Amino acid sequence: MAQLPPSLARKRVGEWSTHDVAAWLGSINMERYASAFAASNVDGERLSGMTEEELEGTCGVRRASHRKKICRRLKYVRARREESAVAKEGSGGGGGGGTRGG
Repeated sequence: MAQLPPSLARKRVGEWSTHDVAAWLGSINMERYASAFAASNVDGERLSGMTEEELEGTCGVRRASHRKKICRRLKYVRARREESAVAKEGSGGGGGGGTRGG
């Protein structure tokens, strides 16, 4: 799978701006749809909830293979972010410290 642009690797999908969505589309070779996504104000939060039907109707992604690719890559990005968050929690990055029961 394609690497996320560095500016996106640090953000959850729901935090992406419309510009971030355009950058992500470019990273998965779907930049042809970036202007339609921007015109429809599709940010990361909106993108996260879009169905294949909405990709077609709202953003003009007519080819079924392109809609499937966008959905598949989005699912992959979200899964990777969740894995990353779990790994950080498991490595003791959660703080909390302390003394238990005395």
